[in-house]
Amino acid sequence: MSTELWTNGINTIPDREFKVLGERFLGWCKQQSKGKVYIVSHDGTITSYRQLISNRLFTRDDFLEDGGWIKVLY
Repeated sequence: MSTELWTNGINTIPDREFKVLGERFLGWCKQQSKGKVYIVSHDGTITSYRQLISNRLFTRDDFLEDGGWIKVLY
């Protein structure tokens, strides 16, 4: 991945670009063949991942609470 993402943040890129990078990242997670993968992220970014996985749109009301988590079977 580009170091620019670490510098500027993945939550600042356009939705279309996030979708490509997010799918690539989730594919990499799946390839790890681990029982569990934990993704720690900013609330807006984790909501974007949730949208990508579930193919649904979320609003701010759907954001996780502080320290919240969600179990996703992928």
